[in-house]
Amino acid sequence: MLRGIPYLCQILNLYSLILFAWIILSWIQVPYDHPLGQLRRILSKVIDPIVIPLRRAIPPIRLGAVALDVSVIVIFIAIRILC
Repeated sequence: MLRGIPYLCQILNLYSLILFAWIILSWIQVPYDHPLGQLRRILSKVIDPIVIPLRRAIPPIRLGAVALDVSVIVIFIAIRILC
């Protein structure tokens, strides 16, 4: 859909890579003063403005003791549809 706007697609693709890195880092438990903890905090500043409002609209799905964050999946699908 946005193929006529190549820079916007590049930014959205970069955002999807940042989102993927944020997901991977969320699985790793490290202190906030650790370099990976600092990187996760920086990525959260980029990701949170989009994910938090979407989480309010689409709450995580409970799967026993685990919750599946569907909002992140919706963001990936939206980026793929747009570009």
